[in-house]
Amino acid sequence: MERFRQDIGPQGLQIPKEIAERCGIKEGVSAIIEIHRQWIKIFPEEAREEAIINSALIYLLENVGDAVRVGRPISKDGKWVVPVTLPYAMKQVGELVFSKSGNLILPESSPIEQILKRINED
Repeated sequence: MERFRQDIGPQGLQIPKEIAERCGIKEGVSAIIEIHRQWIKIFPEEAREEAIINSALIYLLENVGDAVRVGRPISKDGKWVVPVTLPYAMKQVGELVFSKSGNLILPESSPIEQILKRINED
């Protein structure tokens, strides 16, 4: 996590362009701003493909292990669909579904138990 200090001026708070761009928020891109009680969350309205891949890999590493890989995300019906593959067997063992903003949609994704079962099939 990166932190920086900034004084709030008459125009309010401004995020430096280079920091916004590192987060996928570039000129002409819409951003979502969530205001919570003690903090503000700002993210691109549509997550970049790289961010989706990273989120999928982290989720799988935490829940399945490192035997699986992810394929290239496919934009489908306003969501990102990420194939989960078993590279040494060259087969797909599931898929993860993310919103366009990059949130994992568990009810639409393959359950971990199903992915593990498919990994252990001959």
